[in-house]
Amino acid sequence: MMKRILVLIATIGFVSACSATFEERYKAGERELDSLGMEKSSAKQEERSTSAFSSYDSGKSIQSVAVLPPPSVIVVPEKGSDGVSELEIIKKNPYSRLMMESIGNYFAKSNYDLKTLDGEQKLNEFIAMQNDIAGNEDDLAYMASLFIGADVYIKYAGDFSRKNLRIDLKAYESVSGVLLGNVSENKKIDAYKNLEECIQSTAESASRSLESKIQNFRKNESQNGVQYKVIMNISSEFDEDFIENLHEVISKQLPGLFKSIKFRAMTDKTVDMTVFATPATYANSQEVYKAIRTQLKKIVGVKKTNITRKLIMLELKGRD
Repeated sequence: MMKRILVLIATIGFVSACSATFEERYKAGERELDSLGMEKSSAKQEERSTSAFSSYDSGKSIQSVAVLPPPSVIVVPEKGSDGVSELEIIKKNPYSRLMMESIGNYFAKSNYDLKTLDGEQKLNEFIAMQNDIAGNEDDLAYMASLFIGADVYIKYAGDFSRKNLRIDLKAYESVSGVLLGNVSENKKIDAYKNLEECIQSTAESASRSLESKIQNFRKNESQNGVQYKVIMNISSEFDEDFIENLHEVISKQLPGLFKSIKFRAMTDKTVDMTVFATPATYANSQEVYKAIRTQLKKIVGVKKTNITRKLIMLELKGRD
């Protein structure tokens, strides 16, 4: 009988210890949240005197001039009005494919980093994953630019009759999807030996006109900060109060690391935001992730799930 009691006591002790370990991890995060709240005023005062020397400068102090790498672009057709997907257009329409290649060749020759839609299955898997986290997004060009890591995505459309050809180009910033500029070019087909030659010439002319608008965007980006899309997936293990406090830390502590942050969504499952990072301080997305992780790992466990040139996806969970 005594032996059974001892076994029972040992079992209860083991279960209690496991529960206490998880509880301690959780409570440690709560204590850190409380301490952050108590130290807000003093931290702000300290920030005023040390921000110029901080490794995560907000961008408001004097910065060295950053040399941005050559911009990367991806070229994708406009989705068909009849519901035909962009990938189907590329596969089945040789004129559309020639137009895409001609636009891409122009930017590649102009020292742009040309990205392509290789690996269709991998891209489809990413789109499915993105929809699960941040809502339904069916713009392939936008999704592909984030997944592949392009700074700019270009959409094209065209039409031709027996005598005339028209090409329309639109350039978008990859993270925000903001239109950077659009151009239209018209050419008479009979001035060329064949339609293919006319498509190549018209695509090159339109691309040259569009390039000036992209360059204006790059100049502004070097001053206003490079944009990165950040998606945080919040673990279901946290209670409502903890998540509210976590939201407060994210919204008040992270903006001080960067030029600015725009929040797109903040729920009990997801934080979706755009970070504007000073290129002289943060050379790439990995450095932006490192800064975010350093700030949040005092409170929660932070694990990256996907990082590309323009996209940072991470998971917030209980600390180990």
